[in-house]
Amino acid sequence: MEIVLIDKFGVPEESKKFLQEVHKSATLLRTLPGFVEGFVYEKTDGESRQNVVTTAVWKDEEAFQNARKSSAEEFKKIGINPQEIMKSLKVESESAVYRRSPYGKAIGQQCPRSEEAMGSRQYATATTEVESGGLSKPLNALKLLVLGATGGTGLEIVRQALERGHSVTAFVRSPVRLRPFDDRISVKQGDLLNSAELEQALKGQDVVLSGFGPRLPVSNAEAHLLEQFAVALTNAMLGAGVRRVIVESVAFLFKNSVLPPAYLLGRLFFPRTVADAFAMEQVFAKSDLDWTMVRPPELTDEPYTGKYRVRNGHLPHFGLKISRADVADFMIKVIDDRSSIQKVIGISN
Repeated sequence: MEIVLIDKFGVPEESKKFLQEVHKSATLLRTLPGFVEGFVYEKTDGESRQNVVTTAVWKDEEAFQNARKSSAEEFKKIGINPQEIMKSLKVESESAVYRRSPYGKAIGQQCPRSEEAMGSRQYATATTEVESGGLSKPLNALKLLVLGATGGTGLEIVRQALERGHSVTAFVRSPVRLRPFDDRISVKQGDLLNSAELEQALKGQDVVLSGFGPRLPVSNAEAHLLEQFAVALTNAMLGAGVRRVIVESVAFLFKNSVLPPAYLLGRLFFPRTVADAFAMEQVFAKSDLDWTMVRPPELTDEPYTGKYRVRNGHLPHFGLKISRADVADFMIKVIDDRSSIQKVIGISN
C-alpha cells in the first residue's frame, strides 16, 4: 500500500526564501527509489503569510523508510538541518503520514506518528507549482531557462526538455531559429552579457541550462565572451535567487587527458577558446551557485543515441567526439544529480 506524507507550513512574508529550500529538497526527492509523485499547494493568507501544503507519495512502507534514511544522510552530508532552518525562519509546521488506497478499501488510516518515524520531516518538501487554474504540474516538471538556445546544443536542449514535459524559456538575441517550437516555449529577447536583463528572465525559473559559446574561429572582439557571460549570469542568478546551473564547456581544459591530448591540442589550435573557457569556469567556481560543468570533445550533429560515457574530473579514455543531442540529454538528466554539484564532468561517445 502506498504511503503519503502530508506537511503543512505557515510561512511568514519575511521568510519566503524557505520556499526555495522546498524546491531544493524536491530535487533530492525525485532521485530516491520508490518515489511516486508529489505536489505543493500554496495559498496566501492576507499579505503577511503564505500557507503551503506538500504531499509526497511512496510506493510502500519500505520505500518510505529507505527514503527517510537516505534523505537524512544527504542533509547531514551537506550540512542542512531542516528543523533549525524552520525555527530560524519562524516557519510553523505540522505533519502526518497516511496509507493510500482506492475507494472501496480501507482509506484514511493514519500511520503511527513519531519524530523518529518521520525522520524530523527532512524530506517532507516535495513540490510542484500550482497553476492559477487550479491544475498542478507533475513533480518532475521544471521551469528551465535555456541560454544559447539557438545553437546546436541549445536547440537539442529545448527539444528534449519539451519532450520530457518541462516548461522551457529561451533567452536569446534573435528567436528566428526557434520558430519550429511555435507556442510550446516562452521566448525572451535580450543580451546575454547584460546582467539586469538576465535577472529579469530568471525570475520564476528553477534551473539554467547553457549551451552558449562563441563562434569558431574566435575573433578579437569575442576573446573574453565566455568570461563576460559567466560574470553576467552568476550575478543575475544570485539576484534572482536561482541556484542550479548546468553549463556546456570544452574538453580542451582537461590537462590530465593523454588519449586524446585534449589540452595540448586546444592550446595549439584554439588558444583563445581554452583561455576564455578557463576564465568562465573560474567565475562559476568562485560563486556560491550549484553549478555543473559539462566538458565534451568535438561536437557532431549525429542523432541522439543515449549511449555515451561520463567521467568525473576527466575526459573518458579515447573520448574524441559526441553528438550535441547526447550532450543535451546528459545536461537535462544531471539536473537532479546532487553529486554533480560544483563538479566538472567529461563526456564522450
